[in-house]
Amino acid sequence: MSHRPPVRVALFSLLLAGVAWVGWAAVPSTPDELVTLGTKQFNDGNVKDAYESFRKALLDPAFRGEPSSPIHLAVSSLQRLARTKEADDLLEEIVKVHSGNWPMLRAVAQSYLTLQHDGFIIAGEFERGPHRGGGEYANAGDRDRVRALQLFMQAQPLVDKDENGSSRGAFYFAWATALRSHPYTQGWQLQAKTDLTKLPDYERGYYRGRGESVGAPVDAEGNPIYYTVPKSWNDATSDGERWRWALQAAVTADPSVKSMAQSQYAQFLNEQFGVQSMAQYGYAFRGFDPDEDKADRPQTFALHTLTDEETIARLATGVRRFKLPDEHNPIKIYKTLTDGKDGYADQAFDQLGTIYENRRQYDRAADIWREAIARFPLDGRLALRKQRLDQITDNWGRFDNGQVQPAGRGATLDFRFRNAKEVEFTAHELKIDNLLADIKAYLKGNPQQINWQKLDLNQIGYRIVTDNEKQYVGAEVAKWKLALDPRPKHFDRRITVTTPLSKAGAYFVVAKLPDGNTSRIIVWLADTVIAKKPLNGKQWLYVADAVTGKPIPKANVELFGY
Repeated sequence: MSHRPPVRVALFSLLLAGVAWVGWAAVPSTPDELVTLGTKQFNDGNVKDAYESFRKALLDPAFRGEPSSPIHLAVSSLQRLARTKEADDLLEEIVKVHSGNWPMLRAVAQSYLTLQHDGFIIAGEFERGPHRGGGEYANAGDRDRVRALQLFMQAQPLVDKDENGSSRGAFYFAWATALRSHPYTQGWQLQAKTDLTKLPDYERGYYRGRGESVGAPVDAEGNPIYYTVPKSWNDATSDGERWRWALQAAVTADPSVKSMAQSQYAQFLNEQFGVQSMAQYGYAFRGFDPDEDKADRPQTFALHTLTDEETIARLATGVRRFKLPDEHNPIKIYKTLTDGKDGYADQAFDQLGTIYENRRQYDRAADIWREAIARFPLDGRLALRKQRLDQITDNWGRFDNGQVQPAGRGATLDFRFRNAKEVEFTAHELKIDNLLADIKAYLKGNPQQINWQKLDLNQIGYRIVTDNEKQYVGAEVAKWKLALDPRPKHFDRRITVTTPLSKAGAYFVVAKLPDGNTSRIIVWLADTVIAKKPLNGKQWLYVADAVTGKPIPKANVELFGY
C-alpha cells in the first residue's frame, strides 16, 4: 500500500506553518519597530501607511522612545494626505495616553507651536488647514501657544523628578522658547501675563500679525521696562518674567547651559535697547560731525560718546539716551561671555564687534576684531572677522555722486575717505563721439530686444569698469596727488577736491589710495545746455550758455530718435 499522500500532506502543512511564521515575524510588535517601519514608509512616499504606523506607536502606553520625530512625521503625513484637521485629535489622544510621560507632553507642546495655525470655521467648528467651498477664515495661533504652555505646566512636576539634569535643562529651554513663539514674537508683548487657565477662542479673519515694533516698552513714568527673574513661575507678573524664570530654571537644572541662557538674554536686550533700534531715524545723522563734540550741542544721536553703561534707543515714547543696569546690559553680558572657552565666547565677540560698529566706536570695534582673531585663529569665521577689521583700519575712499558741472572753471568732486594720508587722481578724456556713434549703430541694427544699458550715457562708467569697454577711454589729461588729513579713530572725512578739469566734455576720474582701494567716477562738464518745453503739437528748445544762461545764436542741434 502506498504512503505518498500522507507525505504530501505533511510537507504542505510544514510549508503553511513556515509561511505563517514568516508573516508573523514580519509584523512589528513594539512601538520602536512601528516607528522604524513608519519612517521607512514615509521616506518611500507611502504616507497613508506611515501615518497608521506612527499613530499606533504613539498611542501605545508602552512607548518610551524619543517622541519628537514620530509626532512630526505623523503630522506631516496628515498634511500630505490633506487631513490636517485630524492633527488636533491625534495630539490630544497622545496627551491622554501619555499624561505621565513628560518627554511626550513636551513633544506635543512643541508640535502645537509648529502646526499650521490657520483654518476655517465650518458649521461652528474650527478645521485646521485649507478648505474648499465656504467657511470663515480663522487663526489658531494664540490658542496653540496657550495649549503648548499648558502642556509644559502639566509636565513640570514630572520633569522635576527626573534625575537627568541635561534633560531637565533642555525641557526648560523649550518652555522658554514657547513663551516667545508665534504670535508673541515682539518684545513688547512680554508685558502681558497670558491667562493659561482657559484656551482663547479662534481669531476670526485673516491673521495680520501683531504689527511692527513701536519701540521698547516703558512704564508709567516713561522708564524702560526690564524683566527680572521671579522666585517662581507663579510669582511672575508678566510673560517676560516667566521667560526669565524658564531660562534660569534651565541653568539651575544644567549649569552647562548658562552661556546659552546668557546669550539669549543678551540678544533680546540688544534688540530692545541697541542703537540700531532707531535706524529709521537715520536722517538725524546727515551732516553729523563727530569732531564737533561741543558741550552745548544736543548729544541724543552722538553715538561715539556713549559709555558701555549707557545706550541710545528707540522706546515707545521716542528716542532716548539712558543708562542700563548691569543685569540688563547686553555689552556687560557679552563681555562676560568672551571670558569663557565654549562656543558662545566667539559668538559674543562677533556681537560686541557689531555693537561697537553700530555705535560708531570704530577703534573699539577694531580691538574686538583683533582679539577675536587672536583667540580663535582656527574658527570658521576668521576670514569674515579679518574683513571686518580691514574695513575699519585700511585706507579707504570713494567719490560721492556728482552732477553735471559748467565748463570753464575747475570741476569739483566730493570725496569721502578714512585713515589714508594721501590720494592720487588720474583723469582720462572719454570719447563721447565714439560712444554716440555706437549707440546709433546699435539702434540701426534693429535689435529684437533693446539693452537699455547700452543707451544710458550715465552707465558708461559702470560699463568701462565691469564690461571692460576701454575703447571709450581716451588719453590721460590730468594727474595729481593730494595730501589728506584723516580723522582719528577711523572716522570718515568728506572733502571737496578741486580738479584741473575745465574743458567741456566727459572725463573718467580714478582715485587710488596707497595700500587701499580704488574709486572711479565720470565727470561731465558742459558749456551748453538745452531747455525743452512742450507746446501745442510741438516742442520748444532753448539752447543757452551753461554758465551765463544767454542764448546761443545759430546753434546747430542734431537729434536722433528711435
